[in-house]
Amino acid sequence: MPEIRSVYWDSDSETCTKHNSKGFPCEKCLAEHDKRIEAFLTNDDQMLLNDRPGLALSGLFPRKDLKWLANRIVGLVKKTPAPS
Repeated sequence: MPEIRSVYWDSDSETCTKHNSKGFPCEKCLAEHDKRIEAFLTNDDQMLLNDRPGLALSGLFPRKDLKWLANRIVGLVKKTPAPS
């Protein structure tokens, strides 16, 4: 599944600053289809799309209520290289 991010979500404390609530990702932001939510493809997503050419981007989201996030894919997850 693509990685979902929002400027409102603090991954360290797993809270939403917009709704002042615990939980990550914030279900309230998702339910509102908040415009600040973005999705990023992972390496696994890219491999799945290559292996299954007929798969739509919305098929990467397992929950039906998250299919709208396919329109919010803005890039790829950038992995930081492991220290040498």
